[in-house]
This record gives sequence, structure tokens and C-alpha cells, in this order.
Amino acid sequence: MRVIKFGGSSLANAERILASAQIVATASRTAPVTVVLSAMAGVTDTLISLAEHALARNTAWHDISDMLEARHRAIYTALADTPTETFVRQWDALLSDAEHLSALPQNTEPTTKAAAVARFSGWGERLIIDPFVWALTHLGTPTRGLLTAPVLLASVDDSLPIPSILATRAYLAPRLAPMVARGCVPVIPGYIAGDATGALTTLGRNGSDYSAAVIAAALGADSLVIYSDVSGIYTSDPNIVPEATLIHRLTYAEAAAIASRGAKVLHHSATEPLVRGRIPLYLRSSHLPDMPGTDIIPEPCGIRPSRWVIAAHPATNNTESDITITFLPSWSPNSVSPSPDLTSLLVRFPHAAICEQPSSDAIFPTIHFRVPAHQAAETQRAAHRTLTAFDCMAHEIMTPHQS
Repeated sequence: MRVIKFGGSSLANAERILASAQIVATASRTAPVTVVLSAMAGVTDTLISLAEHALARNTAWHDISDMLEARHRAIYTALADTPTETFVRQWDALLSDAEHLSALPQNTEPTTKAAAVARFSGWGERLIIDPFVWALTHLGTPTRGLLTAPVLLASVDDSLPIPSILATRAYLAPRLAPMVARGCVPVIPGYIAGDATGALTTLGRNGSDYSAAVIAAALGADSLVIYSDVSGIYTSDPNIVPEATLIHRLTYAEAAAIASRGAKVLHHSATEPLVRGRIPLYLRSSHLPDMPGTDIIPEPCGIRPSRWVIAAHPATNNTESDITITFLPSWSPNSVSPSPDLTSLLVRFPHAAICEQPSSDAIFPTIHFRVPAHQAAETQRAAHRTLTAFDCMAHEIMTPHQS
């Protein structure tokens, strides 16, 4: 069994949905496939805005819903000429949920409101299932959609959802096995989950990667493939730094470290469910599905020069950005890379306020600094130029000399 997950950029319009469905149709000819979907690009943010306006009893939520409905109807118009009955029922249910939000008392507890917004934000994943199923069927691939939350939670601690692989397996296996036995491709929503009471919730923002990994572990998949608009993890965001280079292989620990430091291509918890089953994770581009990407594997394999990854994410005040440079150890056999002394590199960034210097025993030494938000992109480009120019020096720092 192979689990294939598509991000929102791979489902942004009818053309991208058909292209992604073609990837699944091709893959399903050689092995059973289960598909996990994100919402279309931008839809989750729109749903959150709609929910917040409804809670505030601001009638602008009607305009937002009209815009969202028009976008989804346009998908059906391009794919099938007219919306299906499934979409009509789903949209009526969505509007009913929005009306419920607008009817909540203004003194409702903030935690209750936050939970309601989270539940509502999961509509994007449910709405995309039907168009994708239609596209797969159009390509001649038998398929079935599952509209309910596929991931079950063990608990929710301090608003942090904790998925249960065992409970998810117990729930999904009997539902998906008959489909797979008939040669069907199950198509299920990412991001959303069910708690112990049966109530709908989510795995947090950008949690569809995480849910796909939980589903892959629950199904005992041979691999998980995540498609987005980029081929994998680069030395920096290629949309900001065009000369960034693709990193072809990483271990689970390396990928998790990079993601936790702000890299947007992968959820920081996505590798956790895969570790016990040693399930490889392949990051690929749905725009160039046959091109190499990043393979995330259990342990080092082969030889790789020491590398670094630059990542950026908004600081808590949103007026500044946190920039991190994470250094990865060498994969050279029979060598243990010492923690580098990166002080000489810090002076290359004189305009940055240094927030954190690498510790002497860091597994993944990291330079961390903060800049005004409007300088983040240029800072990443400048950092990439600097590190590229001094890559040989960085390699000397990271790799012990052989006597």
C-alpha cells in the first residue's frame, strides 16, 4: 500500500486536480494506493476568516461564503459542467454550520470559539474529495471517497491533538479494505480528526502532512509520497532564492529538525508516525512528478557532503521574521562530525540581531537571528549567497581532517 498526499497547491484549480489525479491513476496500476487531500490552496484561510466573521455576527461572512462557493462551483464547471448533488448537500451543511457560529452567544468562552473555528476550517478538505473522485473516475480509475474524519485522537492535551495510530487503524482498516479489495482507490481528507467524543477537530494548521503520516502508519504503508509545488527540501525556499539547491536525502531526524526550524515544505511532526514502521517519505512536485525530490529515510545511506538549510517564519509579533540556518552532519562513513565553531560565520550577518548561537553539543548546530519582516526575503538571499561562497570553509569546519 502506498499513501499519496496532495497539498493545496496541487489542487488549486481544475487543471491541477486533473494533473494530480493522473499521478494517482498511474501509480495505482502497479500497487494499491490511498489518497489523502488538503483543501485547495487558500481555502482554509478563507474558512477561518468566514468563521471569525460569523462569530462576530459580521454579515461580511455571507460575502466570503459566496466567494468560496463560486470558487468551488468553478471547479465543477471546468470538470463536469455542473456541481454534483454531493456538493449541494455539503454546501448546505457548511452554511448551516456558519449560521450556528453566528448564533453563538457573544460571551461564549474563547476556547469554545477557537474549537468551533477549528472544526469549521476542516470543510475545505471535505469539499475537495468529490471533485477529485470525479477526476479519477473520468480517468478510468475506480475510486471511492470517504468524507468523515479519518484520524482518531488519543487525547487533546492543552489544545494539542495527539493522534492514535491504533485507533485510526481500527477505524480505517475495515472501511478501506473492501474498497482496496475491489481495486478502488480510497480518497480521504487530511487535516481533520475525530476526538474521543466523536466531535470533529483538526490536527492544527498545515496538519494534513501529519495526518497523512498517521494514516500511512495506521495502514502499514510501504511508503508515503507528499506532492506539493516544490520537489522537496532545498537549501532555502526556491520561491525566494532561485539558486537554492535540492537536498536529495535526509534522515527522519534531520527532516524533523529542519521543519521545526521553519521550513514550510513539511509539517514538523510528519516524520514521527513513520519512525516505528521505518516507512520512507518521498517529497515530490506535482508539477514535475517524474523529477527527483527529497527522500526521507530512517538512517544515513551513502555519502553526502555537509549541508545547511535556511528557513524563515514570522516571529510572534508578525512585524519581524525569524531566520534559522541549520547545519546537517556529514554522512561520510566511519567519521563523526564534531559540532562546528560557527562564530566566524556569524560575523557575515552584521545587520541581524542574533537571538541564539549554536551550543557546543548541538546535534544540528543552528544560527538563529531576527530581522524586520520586510527584510526577510533579502536576508535569506544574502545568507544563501554568503553560505554558498563560504561552503568550502563550512565543510572544513564540519568535517574532521583525516590523518
